[in-house]
Amino acid sequence: MDLREREQHGQRHPWEVARARFFRRLVADTLPQPPQRVIDVGSGDSWFATQLADDLPTHAEVVCYDVHYTDADLAAALPTRLHRTAVAPLDRPGDLVLALDVLEHIDDDDAFVRDQLRPLVAPDGVLIVSVPAHQRLFTSHDVALGLFRRHDTKSLRLLLEPAFHVASEGSLFTTLLASRAASA
Repeated sequence: MDLREREQHGQRHPWEVARARFFRRLVADTLPQPPQRVIDVGSGDSWFATQLADDLPTHAEVVCYDVHYTDADLAAALPTRLHRTAVAPLDRPGDLVLALDVLEHIDDDDAFVRDQLRPLVAPDGVLIVSVPAHQRLFTSHDVALGLFRRHDTKSLRLLLEPAFHVASEGSLFTTLLASRAASA
């Protein structure tokens, strides 16, 4: 959950729960072996990282990295093997790096991918990225959440390819597009 929204909700939205199941399954199905170090960029309240940790070996580490963490966020108790940082964890790259709904919050996303995201991914590591789709669906809600843009497949590929080999791409919840487009 975006840190800006956490005070507004007492329980997880069904979309967030379904999204978590999707990405947990994607990690399990995509990686040839379970990751030993996961870096969750823009981890927000760390809920997804906590869910993912349940799927990992007991010795795996999950780093929740979010530049918006407060001192209270950093001091909060987390399950074993998870820890938070507001500073890029460049000491050791991750064999799995997640940037789920992060890139749209970055004004200069080209520089972010090149200078900050790329160094976090081990040479044989995997990066999983998700972004809100279709700029034509950009609304005042996106602005309120601090988004600069939405992406389509082509714009996301153009953003990532200078720094990464894009091995696969997909879509999430495409069935929501028709009703969202109709309401826009």
